[in-house]
Amino acid sequence: MLAANDIQSLRLILWSAALAMLLWLGVAGLPYPLWWLVALWGLQGAWLALSRTMTKAWPLVVDMALLTLLFAGSGGHTNPFVSLYLLPVVIALLAKAERQALWVALAAALGYSTLMLLPEDQGWHRAGHYWGMWANTLLTLVVLLLFAGNLNRLLRRQGQAISQLREQQLRAEQVMAVAAQAALAAHQLATPLSVARLTADELAEESPDPRLADLQRALGRCALQLQKVREAAEPAPAAPKSLAALLEDLAERFRLLRPGTQLQLPAAQAGQVQSDATLVPAILNLLDNAAHQGEAIKLRLLQEPEHWLLQIGDGGPGLAPELAKALGQPLPSDRHPGPGLGLFLAHVSLERLGGFLRIKGDERQSWVEVGLKKA
Repeated sequence: MLAANDIQSLRLILWSAALAMLLWLGVAGLPYPLWWLVALWGLQGAWLALSRTMTKAWPLVVDMALLTLLFAGSGGHTNPFVSLYLLPVVIALLAKAERQALWVALAAALGYSTLMLLPEDQGWHRAGHYWGMWANTLLTLVVLLLFAGNLNRLLRRQGQAISQLREQQLRAEQVMAVAAQAALAAHQLATPLSVARLTADELAEESPDPRLADLQRALGRCALQLQKVREAAEPAPAAPKSLAALLEDLAERFRLLRPGTQLQLPAAQAGQVQSDATLVPAILNLLDNAAHQGEAIKLRLLQEPEHWLLQIGDGGPGLAPELAKALGQPLPSDRHPGPGLGLFLAHVSLERLGGFLRIKGDERQSWVEVGLKKA
């Protein structure tokens, strides 16, 4: 279905075609009240501007009435430009407004029939009716080119929108499959993990070995992550979160995940972003990927009109160009064989919150840009 601006563009073509007819009247020197016709054409333009926000095809009926008045004052049915009656009907049909198109077609038939009842006019015949037909043919060609161009652009936009919807649906299905497997794994690992923690505690009481303390901390982190997976199974709706709280949360959890990697935070700024239970894990996963490239990670915080831009720089070469082009799909990992689901899930999580994930850089280095939707 045509949008309001597309309908308006096609009506503008019709209005321009009427102007071309008036110009031909002036050039040919036909004996018609040109100034009155120009005033009528201006009234048609005013109506075009007043009805530009209407999404239905009803304004085309008024366009048809004004077009009939223009024809009535410029030769009636002998005017070779009467084929312009067809354009509003085509516009209404393209707008998928079949009922309105019927009324527009009836208005066209009524207008043409009214012109047939007017007295016979010889103005066009004296000046050469065939030259008028020639001009009308050229005008029709121009209108068709403009009309087809607008239609092709509309179809391309619709095709791109459908393709994006299909990709989003596919990603959603993949995420649901991964989420189902994660929930199943969390359920199945809960009991073995509890047994492992109890065993580690008993061994630590019997023999105070430092290695057991490291094992207890590692098992504690595993239990914490399983708890977060369970919480994510029932996600809360997106809510505003301050940038300061987000950065503080990221820093605290990154220190637990990568105690040997330095994380340089940006200067605190006042602002809020859309957040849910998946935002921090998504960014944390990107920080973990960056930690494999160097021992220091630098964060920069920039502002765009609708997003906060968090840049993650690690000083390393970043992803290969062919991987950057496949952003948003399950990517092969540089660290170990696998589908690279971390980057894929981060992309999907950010997109769902109105953000984005971009990879930028040159031959020497690359960095990740995380777009956070402003709240």
